[in-house]
Amino acid sequence: GSIKKMYGKKGDKVVQMNIDGVNASCDGIVECEVPASWAQATGGPENAGIEVAAGASDSLLRAAEFAKKIQTPVNDLDGNSLPVSTFEPGGRVPLGTSQFEKRGI
Repeated sequence: GSIKKMYGKKGDKVVQMNIDGVNASCDGIVECEVPASWAQATGGPENAGIEVAAGASDSLLRAAEFAKKIQTPVNDLDGNSLPVSTFEPGGRVPLGTSQFEKRGI
């Protein structure tokens, strides 16, 4: 339906390649077991594990504070619970906050 509508002008071969791609992605879906203990998992800024060594620079301390108060709740999809007063005027983000993200790389 929509694949034909979207790619029909490019020819039947392109349409079929897209249909095959969708089918292949559906065939590749696997069920992942989730431990029952995850149902009681806690999170949030207080458990973010954000620590800064003694004597750290002011900019690093600001970045850590931002990560704890704003970045972590937003990444946990809980940003709507933050009051507007939490944010910097103009939406500024301190430099150096990416080091506090848990990316699993």
